[in-house]
Amino acid sequence: MWYRILDYIQRSKGEAEVPEILSVGFQISPEEYKKNLKGTHVLTLDEAKNI
Repeated sequence: MWYRILDYIQRSKGEAEVPEILSVGFQISPEEYKKNLKGTHVLTLDEAKNI
């Protein structure tokens, strides 16, 4: 499921809605979520398999 979410985020045309949706789970504002996301690298499925 996690990689389906990542795929949605990467291919989403409504990029503005992604922080809006995901920030709820972290109980922070969408602006705070965007700030924390900068510089974060999330492994793709292929990258994770090679660890």
